[in-house]
Amino acid sequence: MAQDPLGEFRRNTKIEQRNDGDSSSDYQAFKVVDRRQIRLQIRPANKAWERLPYGYLLRVVEDGLYGTEVCLVFTFMVVVILGRNLRGLGEAIGEERCEFVEQLDEERFEKPADAKAPLIESITIYEKTADREALDKRPTELVD
Repeated sequence: MAQDPLGEFRRNTKIEQRNDGDSSSDYQAFKVVDRRQIRLQIRPANKAWERLPYGYLLRVVEDGLYGTEVCLVFTFMVVVILGRNLRGLGEAIGEERCEFVEQLDEERFEKPADAKAPLIESITIYEKTADREALDKRPTELVD
């Protein structure tokens, strides 16, 4: 078979099948990459993972120098991330260069021994729901 001269420039369209989400055995709280991302993957422990488009991200709220809390305000939900040493996370998300954030799942990973390593202790997702008062005030019958 002839070798494809443009093969090294073509995108690899195969998506590798993974058993547990990530093939590495070391815990990584978040991953910063060089290129802007289209979506941010939220990986809470023992819950469904979500891929949220950066285009819907309105605000990134941090607790400044403490590095223990980052809140992501999307048009349809709020994601609250609590942990330690998260100062770089807000900047990476603000620049749309964060690929994922992952809560420590102690069944899959050991807690990092390094006290200066980033660690996400909890990810809480608050989804926007319909305003209860507005639903109560709506007409119950359709008027012609």
